[in-house]
Amino acid sequence: MKNTDLKVITALLAGAVIGGSLGILYAPKKGSKTRKRIKSKASDVTHDIADKVTHAMEDLATGAQKKLDDFEHKVEEVINKATHKANEIGAQVEDKIEILRKKKSDL
Repeated sequence: MKNTDLKVITALLAGAVIGGSLGILYAPKKGSKTRKRIKSKASDVTHDIADKVTHAMEDLATGAQKKLDDFEHKVEEVINKATHKANEIGAQVEDKIEILRKKKSDL
């Protein structure tokens, strides 16, 4: 989840809380009923926010794990290529050494 997405969700939730609270406060109900409704709505919004945050954290964790897996795979590829290249260079050096030994023995 992008940072801007999280900001939009936060702004929407804040707007919902403010709008809901104002609507409840201006509704023609008894104070005790209004307080119960505010408490209930606040509880609902708190649970909704907690769910959204939990899902966002799960999405972030999943994305981070995928990036880590991709990075590890790329590191393994680089190591394998470097090892292969080192083996090729080693074989070439051994060939050159063998040629030099033959030349030395011919002298």
